[in-house]
Amino acid sequence: ANCVRFHPLEKGINFQWNFDFMPKVLVVTSQSDTPWFGSYHRLIRTLEALRAMNFEVEVLGPSSLKDVIPAGCVFYSISGDKLLGASARLPSLRHELANLVVFAKTMRLIHANKYDLIHTFDDSALPVYYATRIHRTPYIIDRRSDYLDIDRGGSTFWKWMHSRFERHTLKHAEAVIGNHPALIRLMDELRRRSRACIIYDIPALPADISETALKAARAKYRTDEDQALITCVGGFDKFQ
Repeated sequence: ANCVRFHPLEKGINFQWNFDFMPKVLVVTSQSDTPWFGSYHRLIRTLEALRAMNFEVEVLGPSSLKDVIPAGCVFYSISGDKLLGASARLPSLRHELANLVVFAKTMRLIHANKYDLIHTFDDSALPVYYATRIHRTPYIIDRRSDYLDIDRGGSTFWKWMHSRFERHTLKHAEAVIGNHPALIRLMDELRRRSRACIIYDIPALPADISETALKAARAKYRTDEDQALITCVGGFDKFQ
């Protein structure tokens, strides 16, 4: 079968495509070039998977991603990288200004190009939602566990407001991909459990650890010549 059909169980936008042509997807992210973040590797692997399935992929993101996105993807830069920085990831006035930048750029691209689907990551979901509603384009969200559930600073008011809008965004997505079972509980609350999909993160190192780095680690942490050092690779589950 060379045809994929996606029919949400709840009321939504039904769409289908035929693999005899290349489905066109716009991936929107505020994730910068930070290879020490699991979300960075998740983005890159998603782009590679879409290309491997013969999708025509265009990416809208911070300029720092330009040289690291997989071959075959068309890249568009979001102006104002400083506005999209780490401090803008917490709900705040600056965060909402960053959303306006993403919204304007997304609107321009959707108007100029016919996309079959918009795939958005984390912080970009809210502005993408409004852009897709205007143009009636299906969208899915790739989202880490809710950082609003823990105290990471920021204004209580902005957290409350952002949470209200985000829940609305999740409720109307065609699908929501997450990395933690907490997403299932959240989508249950929204009565959209059937749209939730869990794909766990995996350890991702882009290169082998050099002998120089190994020697430096041994010199810093080993207290005895015959002592064995063990590296534990884990996630940030307690923070999610």
